[in-house]
Amino acid sequence: MSPSQDPQSRLDAIVARIEAARKRSVKPAPVTHLIAVSKTHGPEAVEALIKAGQRRFGENRVQEAKVKFAALNARVRGLELHLIGPLQTNKVRDAVALFDYIHSLDRPKLAHALASARAATGRGSNTTCWSEHGYDHTGSRASAPTHHSAATGHR
Repeated sequence: MSPSQDPQSRLDAIVARIEAARKRSVKPAPVTHLIAVSKTHGPEAVEALIKAGQRRFGENRVQEAKVKFAALNARVRGLELHLIGPLQTNKVRDAVALFDYIHSLDRPKLAHALASARAATGRGSNTTCWSEHGYDHTGSRASAPTHHSAATGHR
């Protein structure tokens, strides 16, 4: 697939490949969703994909997502935004206000900050957070140690 293809053709080809792979799997999931990672792409590229039908987007930086999606979120119904990069506690309030899913809950301090921000912004159950717990103890990846999950109530 050439980068010069229009966004609709590119999106259709990717979705077709995902669907074919899903059907080939041993135990196919009932449905599979594509999260288009908008990292390093400007708002015009995101808008082109939205026009092509894409509604789920992943971004790894809160500040970049604010620039790209603040106006789009107000104009386009059904956008689903995923924070897929690390989150600093000083950016939690902005992240909770903007993202529907946060994939990078990796420490108890962040879990508490997220809980406070969710309560303060009224987005309570509107932002889903996923945590990662480390089992290899190598420190090569950001993750919460397994002994913290029971103490914080987050799994």
